[in-house]
Amino acid sequence: MPNAERVFTGGPRDLWARPRGAHPSQLPAEPIICGPRVPLHGKTTPSSLAGSHRAAPHASRGFTLVELIVTLLVAGILALVVIPKFSNVSSIQQRSDYDKVVSAIKYARKSAIAQRRYVCVSLTASSATFTIDPNPPEATATPFGGACPFANALALPAPDGRCGATNQTCLTTVTMSSTSNVFQFDARGRALSKVLITVSSGPAVTVEAETGYVH
Repeated sequence: MPNAERVFTGGPRDLWARPRGAHPSQLPAEPIICGPRVPLHGKTTPSSLAGSHRAAPHASRGFTLVELIVTLLVAGILALVVIPKFSNVSSIQQRSDYDKVVSAIKYARKSAIAQRRYVCVSLTASSATFTIDPNPPEATATPFGGACPFANALALPAPDGRCGATNQTCLTTVTMSSTSNVFQFDARGRALSKVLITVSSGPAVTVEAETGYVH
């Protein structure tokens, strides 16, 4: 428009054309767009939306071959290390019961020597019970002549929580049998006769007659 002047009204590139000398109210209904509109003060204009590019949605990303191989290797290592330990729990408990029986019998022999009394050992398939003669050996007419089990309980230094008495040790994972289910230690630690105790999860336990040695 040669006889028109351009009037800036808002956006940086929005211009209005009006005849020279015309009143400001005599403006056309639509502006002359000299360029794409840009957002003003954080506001979005239709022209800016039209000229903008919408971001494409991100495609879902899966596992790479290297990641899968590393995961399988880690799982295999854990299987080799952890699973055998769980399978060995039973054998560890059996060994614990075995050692507990042997230790209790050895303690009975030591108590007989320390207290100068006869000590009685009573065995079943799943427990061992220990009692001690309240009388000195001189009160017994014949060696090992006292009635076994005796009247007094011989408390163990570490009571077994799985038993109801402090002079017992109980087995839950093994069983045992003996050539003599009841035998004694005298004040010198000797046994009345040789005793062979068979435990299901370990070597046989032998109590020697002359010395009372437990092995």
